[in-house]
Amino acid sequence: KEEVATSVKEFISDSKSILSGITEGIAEGRAAGESRDQAIIVKDHQTLSKYVTFTVSKVKSLSKDRYELTLALKNSADQPVRLIGLDQDQNVLLIDKEGFASHLEASMFTANRGDITIPASAGIRVKWIFEDTEDKPKTLRLYHHDYELDQLKK
Repeated sequence: KEEVATSVKEFISDSKSILSGITEGIAEGRAAGESRDQAIIVKDHQTLSKYVTFTVSKVKSLSKDRYELTLALKNSADQPVRLIGLDQDQNVLLIDKEGFASHLEASMFTANRGDITIPASAGIRVKWIFEDTEDKPKTLRLYHHDYELDQLKK
């Protein structure tokens, strides 16, 4: 019994390492390689802050536990900028005034698969819906960096 438990434990541990490595490798490969449209790839806060500014134009309660944020994203580069990995758990979070985090609704990723491309020297508006938000939103965490919603509003 213990041998089986140890084998399963090692298999699960190895599988998690493999999946984590694959995910990391994909993100790094996408960022390092040249995209078809010459887009700058953003996968972290440092690159985001270099090329993109944003404001939150609207915070709207859709129901008791769902909020919609409308963001205006502006690209300062003379080539497209693509935000990748937005569908990964920790890259986009909405944190309420009590400090509890909510994730983007899974339905947000059917169309763009976790990527947003902002045209060169232009801006776009995106709407993000967060689920299981029990209290008033206070902070947007994007690529592991916290932004106070009050400071982001126009």
